[in-house]
Amino acid sequence: MLGAVRGHHGGAEVPLGSPQQRVILAMLLLRPGPVTVEHLIAGLWSTPPTRAAAGTVRTYLSRLRALLHRDDDTRLVSDGGMHELRRPPGSLDLDLVERDLADADAAEAAGDLDTARRLVARCARRWSGPVLTGLDGPFVTARRGSLTERHMAVVERRLRLDLDAGDTASVVAALATLTDEHPFRENLRELLMLALYRQGRTAEALEVFAATRSLLRDELGIDPGARLATLHRRVLDRDPTLAAPGPPPVAERGRPTVRPAQLPRAAAAFSGRRAELVELAELTAAADTTALVVIGGMGGLGKTTLAVRWAHAAAERYPDGQLFVDLRGFGPDGAALDPAEVLAEFLDALGVPDRHVPRGTPARAALFRSVLNGRRMLVLLDNARDGDQVRPLLPGAPGCAVVVTSRSRLRDLVVAEGATPIHLGPFSAEETRAYLRARLGGERVDAEPAAVAGIERLCGGSPLALAVVAGRALTDPAFPLAAVAAELAAEPGLSGFAVAGSGSDVRAAFSWSYRSLPAPAADLFRRLALHPGPHVALAGAVSLAGADRATTRALLRVLCDAHLLSEYAPERFRLHDLLRAYATELVLRDDDAAARERVTRRIVDHYRHSAVNASDVLQPTRRRLALEPPAEGVLPEAPQRYEAAVAWYDAEIDNLTALIEFCRRSGRLWAVLHLTWTLDLYRTEIRRRVAEWAERLGQALECARRLDADWWIGYLHSSRGRCTVMLGRPADARPDFEAALAVGRATDDPLRTALALHALSLTVIGSHRRPPTAEEATAVHPYAREALELYGRVDNHPNVAAVAASSRRLVGWYAFHHGGGYAAALPHFHAALDSGERSGNRHGLAATLLDLGRLHRAAGAFDEAVRAHRGALELYGERSDARIEALVELYVTHRDSGAHGHAIPLRTEALRLLAATRSPDADGYRRALDAAP
Repeated sequence: MLGAVRGHHGGAEVPLGSPQQRVILAMLLLRPGPVTVEHLIAGLWSTPPTRAAAGTVRTYLSRLRALLHRDDDTRLVSDGGMHELRRPPGSLDLDLVERDLADADAAEAAGDLDTARRLVARCARRWSGPVLTGLDGPFVTARRGSLTERHMAVVERRLRLDLDAGDTASVVAALATLTDEHPFRENLRELLMLALYRQGRTAEALEVFAATRSLLRDELGIDPGARLATLHRRVLDRDPTLAAPGPPPVAERGRPTVRPAQLPRAAAAFSGRRAELVELAELTAAADTTALVVIGGMGGLGKTTLAVRWAHAAAERYPDGQLFVDLRGFGPDGAALDPAEVLAEFLDALGVPDRHVPRGTPARAALFRSVLNGRRMLVLLDNARDGDQVRPLLPGAPGCAVVVTSRSRLRDLVVAEGATPIHLGPFSAEETRAYLRARLGGERVDAEPAAVAGIERLCGGSPLALAVVAGRALTDPAFPLAAVAAELAAEPGLSGFAVAGSGSDVRAAFSWSYRSLPAPAADLFRRLALHPGPHVALAGAVSLAGADRATTRALLRVLCDAHLLSEYAPERFRLHDLLRAYATELVLRDDDAAARERVTRRIVDHYRHSAVNASDVLQPTRRRLALEPPAEGVLPEAPQRYEAAVAWYDAEIDNLTALIEFCRRSGRLWAVLHLTWTLDLYRTEIRRRVAEWAERLGQALECARRLDADWWIGYLHSSRGRCTVMLGRPADARPDFEAALAVGRATDDPLRTALALHALSLTVIGSHRRPPTAEEATAVHPYAREALELYGRVDNHPNVAAVAASSRRLVGWYAFHHGGGYAAALPHFHAALDSGERSGNRHGLAATLLDLGRLHRAAGAFDEAVRAHRGALELYGERSDARIEALVELYVTHRDSGAHGHAIPLRTEALRLLAATRSPDADGYRRALDAAP
């Protein structure tokens, strides 16, 4: 591992396969305990894996299993989706390094510096070149950095031991090269200054400091660290203690003289988190491994409370004690603890005398591992900033448990150290009520269910927010909870969760995470609050940010890693309600009105252009809206297939609905009209929410009137009237259709006039989902004939063929009832079918096929009816509510023809789909299906 990844068996080198296979082997060797295929995939590829990734990893595992079976002592074991490489101790070069360093610790503590020098020098020689040479991937990147740092720490320790032994000449020679190779590594500069001073070359030692200070200021804009500055002063003062030390006293070192019990007090009121407590218990149950668990989540979710509660319950399983530290990774001053400082505190708690605590993080970490070797201890590392802060604090030998809490995901610990993540989400409704009952008493909570529901909604499941509210209710026990909830709702943003004189309220908790963000990620976090919808896709975030896809994805990952954003589905993200309120406060404070308007324009343009693109796929012959080009930085989505367009609408409908409302309230009236236009077919035919949509059309109509946009006024009247017909109130639709007709005639718009005439026919028939009676056909015949004449005046319009098909069908039904029956009607239906096929409008064509099937069925031509209905079923596809209508018609045809074996499965599928639909036609469909074959 400490160079190229190579294997040996019986004195001969064993070929280990491709680079990726060797990465898998390295992960199995360097990560303690069993791992999943998902962990291996995450360590192998930095980009999102393909579907074939799992199969590729399993192939590598199979090859490695066959390769390793040459050695009876080394086996790759797979069990229940977990994979573990079991090998004898000392079979890895890193094992030998750890063993030699532990022996060197013992030798140095006993005063045997010669042995310590020999062992540390041997450790340094075990690095044969760049770590994991020739390999790549997230795991390799993380481990290469940590193992390279370990190598440098060993080299520095060897040089310090050589220096303390008086071998200053070789140390100076070695450091001359090393300081050139690592110019910013102050430990090396410190050793070089000390070595030169001990050679009597004081001026040169001082020159090293001056050169270092100039380098750091010029390149990094910083001054040398405290240790180097202190050494500089001591050299100037000719401090006599800088001379080479004598042999250290023989001392017993590394054996605890006390049993640490550092866990803080557990919270008095604790509820919920049962699943997480069980998971923690299961993950730490094995005595033969070092369990490493990372509890992550956004600020205010009770990560520390959970960890401390579990630790107190599990303490008796760790007889050698418990260590606890708040690493201050996220806090009001932003000053995270240095691991070296933490190690010094831990070693002190374990009884190691201060004089025996070495300098430098690597040496202290090695001693810490040595002290814990053979012991069962629980280590709770609270509020960690990143993996680099945690890694030196990890025990090496089995038997210990380490639980880390952090607002960061600590992906590097998961990938490189085998940590198991536990993601802490908000309280469920049940957990919220249980918490309030525990704090306020069951009687008070149960007496005001409506107020409790309001508190639950406003707190969003945040235990910290609930604690603030509960504290307020406890402070004023005479106040009803309804008053507390009302006060909370009346406060803007997060002000209702403020605690006077406290740094532990919700706003403060979020601020600690926000301040840790790099500036571009902080910008994106704030501006996500300007998105009016409940969630955002990666493509939407790209347009919102005005950046490229790769940059935006990276920034979103930073926010997710900081638990300021959640990726609840692949490439779909959302802000918790409290985080949205916090981001809103920030964007209003930090971004001026012009900057906010630019972001808002990009958001509106993204959805407006994306929706037009999707609508054009659903209705390729429909008039295309002439939009202005999108704002710079906007990257609209453009689904290419019908199914993809429907899927896009399904994913974005909540955002589009929220955006329409936002645009209506903010005066972006043209955007309201454009978005309404793109959603019309989706809301009336594909995902039928007709009553809700009729209300939206009314709001859009008001916008059109404010703009004095005649064409839009006519269109929206017509669309709203059609919804009213679909809701079973055809007579109520007539005023809308007459208004649309008036607009069409007033503007001399033959297409709009024809559409209104056809729509008026629906007020007579009541539904286009059944054949008209003879009386109805007679009443609507004039409308249909005039509409067809008007269509002839605009025959070049791309939408004419689709809408003309509807009028041709009405003329056909008139012929069926009054002009010779089936034979007379068929030519009109075939003409309608030809119009539908030419239009390319699959919904219009499907409607014509359904009506043609009804005609065939009425004439007893059941085979032809089945073919027509099946054609409609194929056009509607799997994702459309209109599919139910085709299933019902096909069912009725088979039922009436006596083909009961074909009818029953159709009825079953239709009833299944009806259970999940809100279509206004649902009751009518059920009535048709009630007549079972």
